[in-house]
Amino acid sequence: MAREVSRPNDLILSKMYVSIANTLKDKSDFTIHCKSGDDDLGVHVIKADGKYEWSFRVNFWGTTLYFCGVTTKHGSGIYDLYDASRDNTGKNGNVIWEVKQKG
Repeated sequence: MAREVSRPNDLILSKMYVSIANTLKDKSDFTIHCKSGDDDLGVHVIKADGKYEWSFRVNFWGTTLYFCGVTTKHGSGIYDLYDASRDNTGKNGNVIWEVKQKG
């Protein structure tokens, strides 16, 4: 998986957006299941060239973490797709991931 991050000036009050794109070259689907300490976003199947997106506000303590299980026909893994302590650079509140054949 590859990512790109940008952050708003006020992390706590701004809305964050996470996007995961299916860029698998063989045009296969993948399954994703994302959670935080407070939210379970459920299981989603992402079709070829599709994407899965959600938005949220970082908690008051700045400790928000969303982790996701990703399963493709090439393998699976669990990834921290948003970690407030890591994803605190940039200016407009976007975290963009791509699911690729090699990870």
